[in-house]
Amino acid sequence: MDVTVVGEYPVKYRHIKPAHGKTFDFTYRPLGPPQQLTHIGTTDCAISVGIYLSIDGARCFVAHINAFVKVPTPQGWDKCEQDILREEAISIEKQVFQKLTEVSKRDGWTAEDVVDYSSLTGRNPVIVCAEVFTAETRPAQFVARGESKGFVVDHATGQVDYVFSSVKGRDERRLFEQVEEKSGVEEWEASVWRREGSERGR
Repeated sequence: MDVTVVGEYPVKYRHIKPAHGKTFDFTYRPLGPPQQLTHIGTTDCAISVGIYLSIDGARCFVAHINAFVKVPTPQGWDKCEQDILREEAISIEKQVFQKLTEVSKRDGWTAEDVVDYSSLTGRNPVIVCAEVFTAETRPAQFVARGESKGFVVDHATGQVDYVFSSVKGRDERRLFEQVEEKSGVEEWEASVWRREGSERGR
């Protein structure tokens, strides 16, 4: 799928870096600072997962979730990102679901809000994970499925641009300019220790 470039570029967007996420609220507040930058996204989701959930006209949730297995080594531990075990996959799924439940409850939204708003507006959740279909049994596979390396969404209009390593022969950095989101972001990482003696494979 090609990126649709509308108006002037590069387009500035609020960038969520790997292993971080946030509920955004663009509700107008007369005494608060202006929320002019409504483009939000993340990139480099090669072995991780990027998600965007539209909650309502003013709010959305965006995260770049890292998932991996910790394998003991003589030096301490190392990351394993493929050929994981079924019980490891289940643990990762539970961690992500539990944290998403906690965050949504704290921030005042539910999965039903996302479903209802999607049904009302046609704005579906955006979920990307580039290497799910080309790598065997990656932990990220048990969070979501997707194809592109990232996305940029304008929450104000619902416009979604999927970001690849290149777009029509152009460097994607010419189309989008990252403005790192620092306020209110929190860590989003799911991991599990591999038990000694466990065999690889699902």
